[in-house]
Amino acid sequence: MSQKMKNQLKQFLERALSLLVVLLLISAAAVPMGHLWGEDLGKASAPDTAAIAASATASAPDVPQDVRTALGLADARWLPRDTVSWTVQSATTGRLLGLVVGGKRLATGVSGYAGPVPVYVYVDTADVVQNIAIADNAETPDFLRRASVVLESWKGKTLTQAADTKVDAVSGATYSSNALIRNVEAALSVCRQTTQGVAAAPAVGWLKTLCVLAVLALGVVAAFVQRSHRWVRIAMLVLNVLVVGFWCGQFLSLSLLRGWLSSGCDPLIVLPTLAMLVVAVVMPFFGKPAHYCQWVCPLGALQELIYMCPWGKIQIAPHVFRVLNRIRLGVFAVLLLALWLGFGAFLLDYEPFSIFTPEAASTVVVVLALVIVIAGLFVPRPWCKTLCPLGEALHLASRAD
Repeated sequence: MSQKMKNQLKQFLERALSLLVVLLLISAAAVPMGHLWGEDLGKASAPDTAAIAASATASAPDVPQDVRTALGLADARWLPRDTVSWTVQSATTGRLLGLVVGGKRLATGVSGYAGPVPVYVYVDTADVVQNIAIADNAETPDFLRRASVVLESWKGKTLTQAADTKVDAVSGATYSSNALIRNVEAALSVCRQTTQGVAAAPAVGWLKTLCVLAVLALGVVAAFVQRSHRWVRIAMLVLNVLVVGFWCGQFLSLSLLRGWLSSGCDPLIVLPTLAMLVVAVVMPFFGKPAHYCQWVCPLGALQELIYMCPWGKIQIAPHVFRVLNRIRLGVFAVLLLALWLGFGAFLLDYEPFSIFTPEAASTVVVVLALVIVIAGLFVPRPWCKTLCPLGEALHLASRAD
């Protein structure tokens, strides 16, 4: 074996080992939730359950508070599966309660009289529809109240029974009730795919999924040709922000990865984000260790585009950037330690990636994202270089030295 092949094999093994170590570290952060890949680990002591309750109460998941209250899950712990579905766990015991599906991204072509009428459907572990909540909308309150009686048609039924339930629109509130019916049917379809494997399809639909996959493929090609084609770089940044980010609402986050490790995931349901993860993990083995951050992440792309604006720049010395990178490592280490101890989960809810789902992003996330964008006018990628825990996790996972 030549020396070159030996070096390549060494780098491959080092990266594989780094990836395994990071996977184990994040898996350990999921253990305090009481589940790993959907399997009950058997929660043990009262102190641990108290820590879970504290983190759940402080949590601010990407679902409006009034919706969580209406579903009877205000104090539950929510774990994102993708941008339209969450698994929910008891705040006191960590026991899996079920699945919630819904939001504005679920049935984007469905409108009532005055616009979208998004709903959230809560199905328990016995596949019974426990509750349905209506999210923010512009419908006339009186008409919406009249239309909302259709929701009672599904409550208390199993997913199989709900699939066979035919619901008629309400006279006098036809537009609103039709929108509610179609939104609930779309949510129930995702629930059935998840729990029963019926007519499985990505939760965000095949069109958006194919668009994300196409942009990912273009990014892989662009990573190898952009040196001689500046416009390719700019085009990819725009596609990542507008298509992958704001239109499809797809991104990776430490919160999402932890949710998958805790509750498992259906590969087809989460296909777009799973494809993003595969690209992030595989590309370092082809000599592109920071591919996800540079060519996929919509937040990173947004910061880079903002920095291209003709505005006064702050010159930062290389050694300062090295210090900032150490800060990012410190943030990641402290966050992992907090998660291992069972009280840092609420911090994950403030990752600014959810700005690409603005209908659900909390006020804190919106403010943080605005700060990042403004700072990005003066310094390159401030979030990526200083604070991003996901970026640090991917960096550590791709190390070959």
